[in-house]
Amino acid sequence: MHGTAIENAKWFLENYVSREMSGHIVEIGAHDINGSMRPLVPVKMLYTGLDLEAGQGVDIVMNDPYHIPLSDQSANIVVSTSTFEHVEFFWETFLEMARICVTGGLIYLNSPSAGPYHPCPVDCWRFYPGAGLALQKWSILKGVPTVLIRSHICEYTFTDEKGEVICGDQWKDWVAVFKRL
Repeated sequence: MHGTAIENAKWFLENYVSREMSGHIVEIGAHDINGSMRPLVPVKMLYTGLDLEAGQGVDIVMNDPYHIPLSDQSANIVVSTSTFEHVEFFWETFLEMARICVTGGLIYLNSPSAGPYHPCPVDCWRFYPGAGLALQKWSILKGVPTVLIRSHICEYTFTDEKGEVICGDQWKDWVAVFKRL
């Protein structure tokens, strides 16, 4: 996770998840590379991290990126950050995220809309606000309906201790929040 992804994860949790909330949060792409959502999650929530390879932050290694090995409607919140650009058929992974999310639960996505090529092992996509509407339509069409409740592109500027700009945000994160219907 790059720095802006962490800032956006904080924004999501502060605006959509109560610090007192309990339940189950599942992260897809949980391998801790430069940061993770795990330490940000409310302490009363059960956190399960899934990824395609073992590593720090990974509780379950998935054999197939298009099948999440959890039961239908078993998670209150499903999140994925800095991952979808690396998933060849991300729309299929999104359907799986919707499948495991409880009715009324939330799905949070964060992926770059810009930035350099960075294979891990592939780098296939960049996302814009319309991607959320497309995923909403796809989920409805496939019988695991969601509604997009927020979609935007973030831009950050980083400054030094004197307040001088030291760099801009190369990733321009796309952030989307869905509710499972």
